[in-house]
Amino acid sequence: MEAAPLPLLGTFHELSIAVADVRAAVEYYERLGFTQASTSDAFAHPYGALSDGHLCIGLHQRPGPSPVLTFVRPGIAASLAAFRTAGIEPSTVHVGDEVFNELAFSDPFGQAVAVLEARTYSPLAREEAASSLCGDFAEYSVPVEDFAAAQRFWEPLGFVAAEEAQ
Repeated sequence: MEAAPLPLLGTFHELSIAVADVRAAVEYYERLGFTQASTSDAFAHPYGALSDGHLCIGLHQRPGPSPVLTFVRPGIAASLAAFRTAGIEPSTVHVGDEVFNELAFSDPFGQAVAVLEARTYSPLAREEAASSLCGDFAEYSVPVEDFAAAQRFWEPLGFVAAEEAQ
C-alpha cells in the first residue's frame, strides 16, 4: 500500500513569532503552561520552541515578518517547480548542500509562510490531557478582503475554508 502524497507545504511545524527577547518570551509562554522543546542549531539567531501538546510556537529573536505559518517538507529543492506551478513565487529560497534548506512566501493578503527542509526542535512527550491556560488550538484565521480569492489560494495547498462569518 502506497502512502498518500505529501501536501505541497508538507506538515505543520510551528507558528513562528518574531520577538525582541527569546528568554522573556519563553518564560511568558511557560507561565501559560507551554513546555520548552530542545532546539537544533539550524538558525543563526536565538530561537526557542514551546508546545502545549497541540500547538508549537517558535520564538525567533530576529527581524522579519510575524507571525509566520511554518511547515516542514523534505526535498524543498526538488519541489521548487511544484510551488511555481501552484502560482507561488517564493520571496526567499535557500537551497544547497551547505545551507539549511528553506523557502518563504506570502499569501495574496500578506500572511507569511515558511517551508523548512527539516524540523528545528525535538517533539515533546506531553500527556494528551495536559493543555495550556490558552485552551485547545482550534484554527488560525486572518482577515482578508476577498474570501473567494483566499479560498482559491489556500485550498489547493490542502486547507479547507470555514464558513464565512460577518
